[in-house]
This record gives sequence, C-alpha cells and structure tokens, in this order.
Amino acid sequence: MDLAQLKTELTTDPNAYGYAGKTDQEVADLLNLRRASIQVNKGPVTGMEFLDMFRDADFIAMNAAETAKVNMLLTAGGGMVDNASDVNINLFKQALAAYPLTVARIESRRFRKGSRGEQLFGAGTVVTHLEVGQARLLP
Repeated sequence: MDLAQLKTELTTDPNAYGYAGKTDQEVADLLNLRRASIQVNKGPVTGMEFLDMFRDADFIAMNAAETAKVNMLLTAGGGMVDNASDVNINLFKQALAAYPLTVARIESRRFRKGSRGEQLFGAGTVVTHLEVGQARLLP
C-alpha cells in the first residue's frame, strides 16, 4: 500500500467522509466500508458462477453453435471467466448477441459494491488501523 497516497487521502478527505478527529480504527473502518457509489470488479468467477448469470429461458433456447461458442470460451479460460477482462466479456457478448437479457445480466453482475480503500489501492484491499497510523505519521 502506498502510505503517501493514504496520507493524501486522509489530509484532503476528497469525499468528505470525515476522517479528521477519528481514531485510526474508525478511519480504517470508513475506508473499508462498502458503498453503492463505488463499484469494484468481482474478478474471475468459475464457469458455473458465470453460467448462473444466464437467464434459464435463454440457456434452454441456445442452439448448438451458440452452445459450442460459450463452451469454447469457458474451456479456454480453464473453467474460469475473467470478469475484469473487457476482451473476455465482449467475446461472450458476441456469442450471446441473440440473448440481450442474459448479456445485460452478465454485465450487471461483473461488479460489486466496493470500499474507498479498494478504489484507491485495488480490489480486495483492506486498510488496517496500523496503516492509517503509519500514514498519519508521514511528514
């Protein structure tokens, strides 16, 4: 974690979360709070998790060629789908072009609520009170 960047966040408080006057733990909690206004990519999902995004009616209606394309894409990823890759998702969108509701579901489920810490330092980041304390001590 870039402590200088964290220090800037704490001193400027660009989103007015109210860091001033809070303990290191309270600030860490604010930085780790998941907010609807911050969207973070879910990252890779298993093939089964990805197939769960399909509308049942669309999955049943897929013809052999469409099924083969989807299967090939799932196999190419080793059974995983990298939600963070626009290239991967666009390939699936092209293969599923006849099913716009499934495409919309896939797009809407690529992301989850994220925290300010994740927005600053990457998905999965958890800011600790120790890091907040260290950042506050920087000149």
